[in-house]
Amino acid sequence: MAFTLVASELRSRVIRSRIVQEGVRRLSLNAFSEQPQEQGGTLRRIFDYTKRFTGFVISSALDLLKGLAFSVRDLFTGVVKAVQFLWRFNWRITDEVIDAKILNAYYIIGGGLGGFTGRILGWLSCGAIPGASIFVFNQAMALYVLKNVGEEALEDVAAEAASLINLTTGQLLTAAVLYAYKNVRSFLLNPANPVTVMLLRTGIISRSKYDQFIEEAGKPEPWSFAIAFQNKIDSIESPFVQNFVENLVDEFFDSCVEAGYVVAGSIDEFLALDQIQELERRGQERRVEIVLGGA
Repeated sequence: MAFTLVASELRSRVIRSRIVQEGVRRLSLNAFSEQPQEQGGTLRRIFDYTKRFTGFVISSALDLLKGLAFSVRDLFTGVVKAVQFLWRFNWRITDEVIDAKILNAYYIIGGGLGGFTGRILGWLSCGAIPGASIFVFNQAMALYVLKNVGEEALEDVAAEAASLINLTTGQLLTAAVLYAYKNVRSFLLNPANPVTVMLLRTGIISRSKYDQFIEEAGKPEPWSFAIAFQNKIDSIESPFVQNFVENLVDEFFDSCVEAGYVVAGSIDEFLALDQIQELERRGQERRVEIVLGGA
């Protein structure tokens, strides 16, 4: 199998270049010998190495997130969540409850940001700083420790960042939908708004229908598509037919979602395999020769 070996792209070289100055590992034969101290002394060296380590983890995590490709499975998941939200949404929700939900979304995002910041500070305080402190007496050990800590921190911080992005996106979308619904409903319930006036004047909506819309919107009982559907099921007199219809609909939606995930996952796998085959077709065979003790 053809492969390319580029020394500058080796993972150890990349990690070292981002942590150690100029990417050169310098080992002291006598770490405790008397040497001229740099400006700032030991604390300055620890700070410099910690700063390089932090920059490496953050930049690598960002590079990893940039490499996360959009998938059909993610798109289908978003569609399923949207349908479930609309199916269970209470269309008679009051403005006070909407404001409370929007504020709660803001609090949830704050909790996610706190967790993400805590992860970074934890790896920095208990991983990077101790690892950088080892440089004072053993640079080889420090490089090894920071390499392992950096890889673990990168994986953990990247996963936490992806989780934060999903959480923030979901809460912002929910808050935006609630805010838009509140304003649109308030606009439509005002009989003096130009849209309602035009609809009533042209006869697209009758006055009785509009009055019924206002009456239904003002009822305190919650209403959703899920509640309306369940009421229809409960109204069936025959217990046999009632159970048949209820289980038919439930199993239909469950199997439909499962089948959708299989289709979406298969499309993602096919696209990934197609990309791999395309890269293999474009690849060039290269030979690496290692000469030992050449003249």
